[in-house]
Amino acid sequence: MSYLITLEDSIKRILLTPLGTRVMLPTFGSKLHTLIDKRADQTWKLLFISYVYEALKKWEPRAKIRKAIPNIDAVSGEVTISLELESADANQIQKLEIVYASA
Repeated sequence: MSYLITLEDSIKRILLTPLGTRVMLPTFGSKLHTLIDKRADQTWKLLFISYVYEALKKWEPRAKIRKAIPNIDAVSGEVTISLELESADANQIQKLEIVYASA
């Protein structure tokens, strides 16, 4: 079970780190930060999903993404990412809910 917890922590770190902010690893992280304060329309959702896939494919080889869905709370503005992952070696399906931005 600790393996899955470590995987979750790694995914959070990758997605919540803006691309270019790590001095020794400038390509580490995701482009999700570029979507902050943008209108959350269909294009925004497609970019969001694309950036999640792009970052995790590059930096987290232990899991394959089966689904990535951005959820926006219309009242609070909170953005969460619902992920369905398949672990590469254990063939387990795991669902994660990551808070990306909150008001």
